[in-house]
Amino acid sequence: MMTGGTATEGATLPLIIFHGDNDPIVAVANAENMLTAQLSRSGLPARKADRAAIGVRVEIEGARPHTRTVHVDPEGRVVVEVWIVHGGGHAWSGGSAGGRHTDPQGPDASTEMVRFFLDNRTTGRH
Repeated sequence: MMTGGTATEGATLPLIIFHGDNDPIVAVANAENMLTAQLSRSGLPARKADRAAIGVRVEIEGARPHTRTVHVDPEGRVVVEVWIVHGGGHAWSGGSAGGRHTDPQGPDASTEMVRFFLDNRTTGRH
């Protein structure tokens, strides 16, 4: 996990990725590898230089800044959404302060995942 694993084949379903860019356990390269594999499987440009999506950096007082990038197919359907949590480590982003392996300062990954999956239901996609 520290060197960034290799991609494997799987179904082409919408994908959401959260990763802290300061994670000492799982290298952020893993998020990039998942993104590249998903874009390639979906027939979209996988090379970083060829991608059309632009990330939006969000900074909220008292919370970790993060960059959210949404990649869509030519029909406008979300293929992959990536959240890079700046300064985030190896923890659940937005988790309870009383929990183990949680980061209450991060964006709320649970809320965002529910939104993502409700917004991107997959009836007969790809």
